[in-house]
Amino acid sequence: MAYIEATDVALFEAAGAPPPHGERPPIEGEDHTEGYTDGSCPNNRAVSPTNPAGWGYNFKLKSATRWAREAYGPVNTAPDNPAAAGAEVGSNNTAEVQALIELLDDILISLPTDTTVVIYTDSQYAHDAMRGLSVPSTHTYMIRTLQKLYFAAKQRFKLSTLKVGGHTGNPGNDKADELADWGVNHQTRIGRHSETPARPVTIPPRPLDPQWLAPLSLSQQTSHLLQSIKTASQAELPKQPLIQRKSYISPETWKKITDYHEDTSPFNDRQRATASKQIKKDARKDKAKHTLEALLDDVKAPPHIRFSSVSRSLFLPELS
Repeated sequence: MAYIEATDVALFEAAGAPPPHGERPPIEGEDHTEGYTDGSCPNNRAVSPTNPAGWGYNFKLKSATRWAREAYGPVNTAPDNPAAAGAEVGSNNTAEVQALIELLDDILISLPTDTTVVIYTDSQYAHDAMRGLSVPSTHTYMIRTLQKLYFAAKQRFKLSTLKVGGHTGNPGNDKADELADWGVNHQTRIGRHSETPARPVTIPPRPLDPQWLAPLSLSQQTSHLLQSIKTASQAELPKQPLIQRKSYISPETWKKITDYHEDTSPFNDRQRATASKQIKKDARKDKAKHTLEALLDDVKAPPHIRFSSVSRSLFLPELS
């Protein structure tokens, strides 16, 4: 997700828009909204579109003694039902994902902008999928909906998320677990489900309208996209340390190689291509010099070890 966010930042900067936010945990001692989500599936071995599953969430100010929201409901798999959130089957995973979707949908409408929010879930699957740390092969539409809501919440709130252990005596998590169990067969009239029929999940517009690229020429669009990907890869993808595997490379050429790879300035493809060609040319010269020196050393060596380090068939004809 860090790489995706870095790509977004580069595109936002190219468009002259404010950069998107990452997660922002609360300052120590700061009162904030805490939300908990959980999913329930009594028979997780019988996963199917008709298998009952439920979701639940609750949130309140950390300093408050009563929950501001306690919501629950079933995982609806009917694609034409507005109460559905994209689940194709009833399972523990879809219930966990829908619980996060329902909570985010609710707070994006009910909480003021810049509210500090911490969301807790006991599902590693849902937490990783939401943050883009995993790429699940199932429930892709549902997870993409969750990721869009998560991105929107990060821009609107000072949001952070945490994975907590289930059934460990955490009051907020225990309440969400209780609500999810109740949601398998019951539905609260809270959040988008307070309307009849239920309001479909609302995904706020992105701060940067992707249509800003549309008026540009194809070459300009390609340039912006490639530049953003390059910038993100430089910032977020791990760089492998350079290892000098060729003994014939001279210190001068190696210095050019390290400078080339450590260059963090904006990409200039023409200049980098020229530098790359020069490095390859210098490396070929280094190899030729190294080979000649090794060959001369072998010529001077005693007969029984002569041509031991350089192939005689390659170089002896050139000396004759």
